[in-house]
Amino acid sequence: MGDTGTDGARRGKGVFARVALMVAGVLLVGMSVALSKHALTGTTPISVIPAVVYDLLQDRGVTAVTLGMCSFAMNVVCLVVELVLLRRRFPVAQLLQVPVVLLMSASVDLWMLLFEAIPNDVYPVQLLCTAVSVAVLALGVYLQTAADVLMTPGDALVSVITRLTGRTYHRVKVAFDVVLVAAGAVLSLLFFAELRDVREGTVLAAVGTGVVVALWARVFAPVERRIPNGAIPGIPTVVPKDIDRSLDGDGNRAM
Repeated sequence: MGDTGTDGARRGKGVFARVALMVAGVLLVGMSVALSKHALTGTTPISVIPAVVYDLLQDRGVTAVTLGMCSFAMNVVCLVVELVLLRRRFPVAQLLQVPVVLLMSASVDLWMLLFEAIPNDVYPVQLLCTAVSVAVLALGVYLQTAADVLMTPGDALVSVITRLTGRTYHRVKVAFDVVLVAAGAVLSLLFFAELRDVREGTVLAAVGTGVVVALWARVFAPVERRIPNGAIPGIPTVVPKDIDRSLDGDGNRAM
C-alpha cells in the first residue's frame, strides 16, 4: 500500500509538472505573437490572418476587438475543422483545447500592452524584436511538446491532418503555414492594397522556428529526461492511435 501511495504521489507531481510546462509554453507562444506584431516586420504564420483582420477592424474604428480575440477566433475555426475531419472519433476531452487557447489569446493582449513601452520605429530594434519572438516561440512550442498534455487547435489540426493523410508532420506543417500566409497575403492585398503582417519576420519564423526548437531540445535534454511521460488520465490524444490514414470506421473516405 505504501508503494502504491508513493507511486500515486509521483504520478500526481508528474502531471502537475507537465501541466505547468504546458501553461508556460502557451504563455510564451502568446508573448511571441505579441512581440512579432509589435516588431512590424511580419507576424508568425499562424498569426498572419488574425493580425490582418485585427488591422482591418482597427482601421474601421472597431477598437474593442483585440489581437487576442482575433487569434482566439482563428483557433476556434481550426478546432471546428478538427471536429469535421474526425467526427465521432474526436475525443471529447480534447475540447479542453478551448481554455488552452483562451489562455494564450488573453496573454497575447497582456503582452501587447507591456510591449507598448518598447520603441519600434527603428529597423534594428524591429529585427531584434523579431529574432527574440522566434526564439520565444520556439521555446513555447518545445515546452508544450515536452509536456505532451494538450495542444492549441492550430497545432492539433496539423497533427490530425498528418495522421489522416499519412504525410510527415514537417511537410504538413510547412503546407499549413504556406496556406495561412497566402490567405493572409490575399486578405491584406484585397483590403489594404499592400502587404501587411507578411514580411521578412514571417519568413524568419516559418524557416527558423523548427531549427530553434531543436536547439532548445538540446539545451533542456537533461531536464526533459526527468519529466514523466505517457498519457494523462482522462485526456486521450487528439487523434486515436487506431485511426486509418484515409478511411473512417465504415470504410468510407474521411476526407
